[in-house]
Amino acid sequence: MTSNGDLSVEEALAQALTQHRGGNIDAAREIYQAVLARQPEQPDALHLLGVIAHQRGDHRGAAELIDRAIAQRDDQADYHANLGRVLQVQEDYAGAAAAYQRAVALDPDQVLYRCSLGAALQGCGELERAMDLYREALARQPGLATAHFNLATAHKQQGALEQAAASFRRAAELEPGTIEFRANLADVLLQQGDAQAALESCNECLAQAPGNRLALAYKAVALQECGARDELSQLLNLERLLYPVIVDPGPGFAGLAEFNTALAAHVRAHPSLREGPSLQATRHGKHTGELLMEPKGPIADLERLLQRTVADYLKTVGIVAPEHPYVANMPRQFRLAVWAVVMQSQGHQLPHIHGDGYISGVYYPELPDVVGADAPQKEGWIEFGRPPADFHCKQPPETRLIKPEPGLLVLFPSYLYHCTIPFESDQERISIAFDAMPA
Repeated sequence: MTSNGDLSVEEALAQALTQHRGGNIDAAREIYQAVLARQPEQPDALHLLGVIAHQRGDHRGAAELIDRAIAQRDDQADYHANLGRVLQVQEDYAGAAAAYQRAVALDPDQVLYRCSLGAALQGCGELERAMDLYREALARQPGLATAHFNLATAHKQQGALEQAAASFRRAAELEPGTIEFRANLADVLLQQGDAQAALESCNECLAQAPGNRLALAYKAVALQECGARDELSQLLNLERLLYPVIVDPGPGFAGLAEFNTALAAHVRAHPSLREGPSLQATRHGKHTGELLMEPKGPIADLERLLQRTVADYLKTVGIVAPEHPYVANMPRQFRLAVWAVVMQSQGHQLPHIHGDGYISGVYYPELPDVVGADAPQKEGWIEFGRPPADFHCKQPPETRLIKPEPGLLVLFPSYLYHCTIPFESDQERISIAFDAMPA
């Protein structure tokens, strides 16, 4: 165990946990692996190595490791709670609910487990049960901001916007440093038609976190509704901040067509490909999970291409829009998340943003013929700048349409609303999306 070789397993785990909590993930991972070399089924090492896998985006690997830990020690509430988090990220809400239920049974005094169980049940569509759990958590701990926030999301899902706004406000009062709470309040205020109040809420968020994607997205909508066209144009900047480019796949392929064929085949055969969940923006389409897991196949080549293009994009926007708050607050390091969407006829995506990303993008390896037909309906095209319908906007949005073509990669700020136009075809539309997230 290198310098830890003389330590007991307990001492090594304590040292690893200190490194883990301090953000030194690589050092912690090395120690956990060394512990497992000595004791292959040591449950704490398996569990915490699973947590690291989850933090790095390997959710399937994380679930396997935590399952192994639970097989050794089924009585640890935090094992089950972390398994629930991993399954929830993979949108296995039923599995997550079962894991959280076990965590609650093992540690009924931990009210956060009840909030997590409620969120999983909400994902399953069991809204009333979820709200009962949030209220139960608040009865035990009235000042728990997470419970107020979760209850607000449930009220919003019900369409009870006044109650949602009140609960978001209470969460923000309890934890003024949690930007997500106030940003979600702006979302509800926009849905209520109070654009000025939403704008004030967004500005409060951005005063603390100038690059917050939710606040930037909602501010753009609020500026549109307030008629502040000049400030809106500066913030959206659809000409300067969108970056479409035809890629060069590099020496590993005979040409772009071969590269695209390999990518499309990899996506269609991917074991995680399944119908898009109703909570996501995709309609009449399938989603994969994370594509940066082994075996990557041609995705490894795409990953290198994305890294180069993100670097080029950063240089470009730094030159053309250096004063923009999104550019001025650009993170120094990124990590990628990559997934694919396979749409059938009538497939489209509702307007959405990528709140976890900072730079987002989409690559097109295969498209139906109708997308390239230049018809007035712009079938299968991607549109930027149009807000979701539930904001009930009265002012016309500033938008930009881009026609996809095989080999096209489009990069954009993650706070830009974007959607796709429905298409009619017996051919599939395959796109590979990514987020460059702050590391």
